[in-house]
Amino acid sequence: MVNDYRDVVKNERTVCVFTNQTVLQQNLCIRDDKGSVSHTGIWKLNMKRMEGVKKVIVYYRHDKINEIIVGDFVGSYQGTRPLGDIGRYIQFDNIRRYQTNNKWDVFCKTGANPVRYI
Repeated sequence: MVNDYRDVVKNERTVCVFTNQTVLQQNLCIRDDKGSVSHTGIWKLNMKRMEGVKKVIVYYRHDKINEIIVGDFVGSYQGTRPLGDIGRYIQFDNIRRYQTNNKWDVFCKTGANPVRYI
């Protein structure tokens, strides 16, 4: 179990995003195969704040579990959902998985916004 983002990243520029089981099909694709790139999206990212990002934290709430997925930032690209929402996907690899008992706002030291830059 981890308590907050500082337990999984150390002094690295990081983007944290929140998703849950309801939007999983549109928001999260985890590839555990070595060398495969995972992605999460579609986020309204501030590209200026994304500069220098090294790590990605996905706070994924499902089945009454708060799963933390951490990976190395690979890049981002613009995409569109079938309903027409436009935003950016975040790509990452070398994932590690954890769990936390803390809610999103406590874990990432933030408010309700689903994107947090550290």
